Amino acid sequence: MEIDFIIYGENNFWAIEVKNSSVIHPHDLRGLREFCHDYPEAKPLLLYRGKEQLQKGNILCVPVTDFLKQLKPGQRDVLT
Repeated sequence: MEIDFIIYGENNFWAIEVKNSSVIHPHDLRGLREFCHDYPEAKPLLLYRGKEQLQKGNILCVPVTDFLKQLKPGQRDVLT
């Protein structure tokens, strides 16, 4: 099992998985689920090439293009 990115800081703890697919399959969520089992305080996020923002249990699934469009230089809370 692996997670692509972990963002950990004073006010943030995110586990991020990135998939090069426009469809989310149950096995795509496995690493995030396992990570959050060990670290329940982490917020899981899956970025994918789809068009819809979805909630799969406790995992937020966001189109990667939407996520990237929200990034701004100096912004500290893009994932809130």
